[in-house]
Parts: sequence; C-alpha cells; structure tokens
Amino acid sequence: MSAESTDPAAGKSEADSKSGNSLGVPIAIPFPDCSQQNNLFTPTYSLGSLPSKTSDEDEPYLHGLTQEIAQSSLSASGSESQATSFSATLNSLIAAWPFALLPFDVAKAGFSRTEKIDRWERCGKLVPRVFQMKNEFHLLDDVDKYACASFSYFVILNEAAWYVEILNSHLYLFESANSRESIDLVDAALKSFGYATQDIRRVLGQSHSIRGNLATLLNDSERALYHANAAMAGQDQFFSETGKTSREYGIAALQLGEALMNSGLWTEADELFQKTIVLLQGEKRFNRHSLFEPLLGRACLLWMRQDYHGAAEALLEALRDRELAYGQDDKQGGRTGDLLYGLGKVRSSQGLLDQSFAYYFRAVAQYRSTIGDMHAATARAAYKLAEHYMRLRDLENASMLLELARNVYGGQLDHHGREYARTLYKIGQLLQLKGDGIAAQDSFSRAWEMRKQYVKNDKRDVSELQEADYDSKIEHWTR
Repeated sequence: MSAESTDPAAGKSEADSKSGNSLGVPIAIPFPDCSQQNNLFTPTYSLGSLPSKTSDEDEPYLHGLTQEIAQSSLSASGSESQATSFSATLNSLIAAWPFALLPFDVAKAGFSRTEKIDRWERCGKLVPRVFQMKNEFHLLDDVDKYACASFSYFVILNEAAWYVEILNSHLYLFESANSRESIDLVDAALKSFGYATQDIRRVLGQSHSIRGNLATLLNDSERALYHANAAMAGQDQFFSETGKTSREYGIAALQLGEALMNSGLWTEADELFQKTIVLLQGEKRFNRHSLFEPLLGRACLLWMRQDYHGAAEALLEALRDRELAYGQDDKQGGRTGDLLYGLGKVRSSQGLLDQSFAYYFRAVAQYRSTIGDMHAATARAAYKLAEHYMRLRDLENASMLLELARNVYGGQLDHHGREYARTLYKIGQLLQLKGDGIAAQDSFSRAWEMRKQYVKNDKRDVSELQEADYDSKIEHWTR
C-alpha cells in the first residue's frame, strides 16, 4: 500500500470494503468520481445498535500524545537533518498549542471548550509554524517520514485545521476563516497517515470529520457523506473492539446525520439526530452545550419538512442553554447568532414577520460583535434583514446591509459566488425601489453574468430570470 493515500480502503479486501458498522454505514468506500452520477452513498441504515450513552474513555487517545510530550526534549539530539528540524518544530508546537480537540479535563492552558474564542490569538500566531512543519514533512524521504509521522503530528494538523476554519462554517465546528488553508492541513494528514507506525485510528477519524465538515461548507454533499461514513466507521470499529466510546462517537454520529440530511435522506437523518441527543445526554460529563449541533441540525431538518413549530422549539431550547451560560450578549463566537438566524428563518416561514425581523436584527448584531462584518454568516443574516427593511421601505438601512453582504461575498467568490449573484440581483431590486432603473439593470446584468459561471445549461436571457432562479441555487438553510 502506498503510504501517501487518502483512500482508507487501500490494501483492504473487497469483503472488508463492503462491511458495515452498527449504523449500517459502508466502511472504506473509495471516493467516487464526482463527475459520475452513482448511488454509492445510499446505504440501508440500521440504527438500533447505537450505544445509549458514551463511556467517555479517552485514555487510548491520550496515551500517544502525552507520551510524546513527555519525551519531546529527547528528540532534539542527533544529527543535523531535516528530520531533526521537523521534530524540533513539532515539539515546540506541542508545548505551545492550546489544545481544543482533546478531552475537556486535559485541554491545556484552560482552553476547555472548542467554541471559546480566548484561544484564537495564540492559535493565530502558531498556525504559520504548523504550515512550516507540514512543508518540512513533505520534503522528508520515506525513511524519515516513517520516523516522523507520530501521533502528535496528526493531532497538530487537525488542531490547526479546526482553528483555521470555524469562522467560515455556518455550524461553527471550526475556528477561523480560510477554507483552502484548512483543507490543505487536513488533506496533509489524510495523505500521510500511511506512514504512521502507531494506532492513529481515532485521530484519523478526526481528520475525516473535519474534512467532511469542510465539504459541507462548500456544498459538496457527496464528499461530505464519504468522510462522515469514514469517521463513523472508525468510531464504530473502536467501539466494537473495546466496548468503549467517547464524545467523539456522538460527534461522528451527528456529522453523519448532517450529511444524510444534506443528501436528502431525511428520515434516516432525523432518527440519527434524535439518537445522538440521547447518546450525548448519557455522557458522564454531559453539559447542555453539547446538544447545540444536534438541536440546530434537527431544527434545519424540521424546517425543510415544514414542521415550523418543531423547528422553533429545537432552536429555542438551544438558545435558552446559550443564554443561561453567557447571557443575551454572548461574546463566545457565533453560535447564538446561528440560533437567532434560524429563528428568523422559521418565524418568516410561519408568517410572523415582526418576530422574524427581530431575530434577524439580533443575529446581525451578535455576529458583528463576535465574528465581525467580513464573515459569511454575518453577510447571510444581513441579507435577510435587508429584505425586511425593503419590505418596510427603509431603503437606507437595506442598502447598507446589502452592501455589507456584497463586500463579503465578493471577496469569497470561490465559495460564495452563488450568494454574490443573488445579492447583486437583490441590489437591483433595491435600486428599482429607489427609482434608479439604469443602475438596477446594470446590477441585474452583473448578477446574470455571475450566475452563468455556475449554471452552465441555462440559456435564458437576463430579463427572463426571477428572484427564485437565484434563490434556488443557494443551500436551503442559507437561502
């Protein structure tokens, strides 16, 4: 088997590749050619054997890392080689990095919750050194790669990828705002795991989980489901061998539920979200914050099923948990903003427009005070609030908010070209309300030109397109 591989099935028998786990998820299916239409990821799900609670056993996961930390001072000796330089960089990062993905009670320097923002400054200073280390690993020969592909190396790559991405994820599972850099880091881990001589299955599962969430962010549902399958398969294998689970099992099950939802498998996703809630509630160190993701995911699913009352109840439950811990002026990232945005969307669908306006207003304020004006989540909420201001004929505030959205999306066209086109169309509508027909037509034309870049077979002219033609290309929850 080639050491550098992103295919977990490499080297396995056909029978092994087709085996499933307790959730009925295929294990180690090679990632398909995205240009081909196929049904590789339409398994039959059997959720009955999902554990009812986690055993919260993290010792196997921690053993490799803590051992390497304790021995880090020993690796500086030896010949002046690339491997020595690599080891020195890695050891300094282990000593300095404020870990978030480790279990709560051993996270270093008091950084015990992944959504906490008080670790971001230190992470930002260390990330360039992680890239330096990744590049050094790439230059090593195979002998040195086998020597240097330690447990800690993969942990640090995952930690940095997590930090680099959270501010660009609508579910806030990562912590900064550059998807390409995050993909670069986590792909480096996935391509190099074949060099590892230790048992790295759990940290490899983290890599799949992070990569799957990145795929979700980029609306790549097929790749997201592949990585969710791989992460869940790894957790299930660990459970089947040891009878032990951790909160990582619940996280993997949650991600699989989200991937199923985004792939249109709503019944399976809903069942998995509910079982994930039960699983997380069974943790010995359970806290209400761990239910944020399954409650938000289930709210999105219920909204798509037009169960608006159920969606609102799930969002309000999660919002009560956040406000109890942080108050209404929550400064710990954008999670409260996510819930407020969701409530704005649900209330709008219920026809409760005044409530929808109020929730969107709070969402924009919360996002701007935490993740800032240049984040895609801020732009998403600003766009929806602008629609309300246009309805109320407050064109000045609507114009300000749409300009904010245009600036954000215009700077992230690789990821948000569809949103940018839709915003240009909305600006055209606003200009029409202002009586500036010439400028409105120019904005409509620019929206049409942008839309042509990702809708190749639509031959309609700019004058034939309606707002729904732009909305339909946006992911449901952000639409």
